[in-house]
Amino acid sequence: NQSEVQAEDMPDMSGFFGNNTVEVPEEFVFINSILFLMTTTDKKGENTKMKMKMHFPDEDDYFGMEITEMSNAGQGMPTNSIIIFDNRNQQMITMVDNQGQKMGIAMKMDEETMNKYSDKNDGEENENVNWEKTGKTKDILGYTCEQYIVNSEEGNGEFWMSDQDDLDIGNALNRMANSQPDNDNVDYPEGAMLEMNYKMKDGSTMIWEAIEIEIGKTHSIKTTGYQFMSLGQK
Repeated sequence: NQSEVQAEDMPDMSGFFGNNTVEVPEEFVFINSILFLMTTTDKKGENTKMKMKMHFPDEDDYFGMEITEMSNAGQGMPTNSIIIFDNRNQQMITMVDNQGQKMGIAMKMDEETMNKYSDKNDGEENENVNWEKTGKTKDILGYTCEQYIVNSEEGNGEFWMSDQDDLDIGNALNRMANSQPDNDNVDYPEGAMLEMNYKMKDGSTMIWEAIEIEIGKTHSIKTTGYQFMSLGQK
């Protein structure tokens, strides 16, 4: 059938990444989450829609992103993809379930990168990114959000942020961006970003819209059953 053909056509990447023994936690437990509808439009005007859920734990130093639905599956990251930024073990863990073929990559980050990833910027600002709090507010899913306008060398847009501490997406986005060695300090405002509309200088756009929020609902992501490969492991 079609699923078997797709599985057979998938390349074997294990030789590329190596077969080192990779140690990852068996389970990550979360208690809060936000489901986003994300719409991206490239400079040619072609749209891709996806649903992505961000998961937040109670106190542990990690967070997760789970892609649950995508309009153009196969052209980008497959559906049922999970990324976990695990600061406790200095790893970024990616898991993909493609037609029942469960593969994972554990990428080790060095101490300098993880320190940058873990910090909340310590008040530092990126001179190339200008955030302006406008004073405007609106209600999104029962949360009062404040509008921020951002201008940078790459583009400009608006963000709607709530001060909900349990859904600190701003800090999570800072961690993701700052974990990249070539990126400057992005410095997203802390709190829950429930809506974003951003336009790049090349004409491409990205829209995030929160469509569901769950507080105090335990959700577990298990790593068992995945074949993990290492990237940057020692």
